[in-house]
Amino acid sequence: MAEKEEIIKKNLIKRVMKGEWKEVVEICGRQPEVRRMKINQSGGTALHMAVYKGQEQVVKDLLDMIEDSDADDDERELALADKKGNTALHIAAKMGNERMCAQIAWKMPGLIGFRNKDSETPLFLAALYGKKHAFMSLSIICCWQLKDGWDKIYQFGRRNSDGCTVLHCAIDGEYFAAKNGIKEIVKDVLKEFPAAIRDMNSDGKNLMLIAVENRQPHVLQLLLKSKSTKCIDDLLHCLDNEGNSALHLAAMLKTYQPWLAPNAALQMQWEIKWYDVSNIFRRCNISST
Repeated sequence: MAEKEEIIKKNLIKRVMKGEWKEVVEICGRQPEVRRMKINQSGGTALHMAVYKGQEQVVKDLLDMIEDSDADDDERELALADKKGNTALHIAAKMGNERMCAQIAWKMPGLIGFRNKDSETPLFLAALYGKKHAFMSLSIICCWQLKDGWDKIYQFGRRNSDGCTVLHCAIDGEYFAAKNGIKEIVKDVLKEFPAAIRDMNSDGKNLMLIAVENRQPHVLQLLLKSKSTKCIDDLLHCLDNEGNSALHLAAMLKTYQPWLAPNAALQMQWEIKWYDVSNIFRRCNISST
């Protein structure tokens, strides 16, 4: 029996490596047990490989073969993970394939909150790698299909190992090149989860400090326009674990991370100082009335 399974496995691997996806689907259809086989060094299944190769129709065909089960989530076929703990949905989210993310997540919505060995969910990975459309698609499915969906988005959007949230990653990462991309996701998340503006990572940095540290003046401008002056004051004058304020971070020039524009450092320091000055005048006017 073991010898027969090994022959089937080798045949499946051969077909996948050659890109003979029609044959792969046929093999998985005839012999359902092969869908659970780990067929590469990373411990991925045929579904993992189809997602990685961007084979949308193959992914759909394989998903159609998977029957809903009463088994625990960890034992279900879609929950099979590779050596890093990534399910097929993790891979789809990291690649940013919105269609595959939707196909898999609709089949098993709970996968949106599955954590890999780095404590990252598919939702978190979509934000980490700047895959805005995949992130929004998973968020919508989460809201519609899971109990307390909005709260789940906030929960799934945090990496437990260091406390980083999707907002931290969107600003900290290099994957949102486009300035409007970062502003849009920050705006959308804060609209639904205002309290997220106060979240800190393991370095003691809040959203404001991360925006300054990562040379994102447009995000800083967005945050400074917040209606809650008290909240912005607190964030702006907060110190990280090394005692750095927003102005300290704005004055630092990281050799490995150039400014977005030659005058961005001065612009950011000016934004912070102008906010402080305008608030002083505002408070004086209020006290004199």
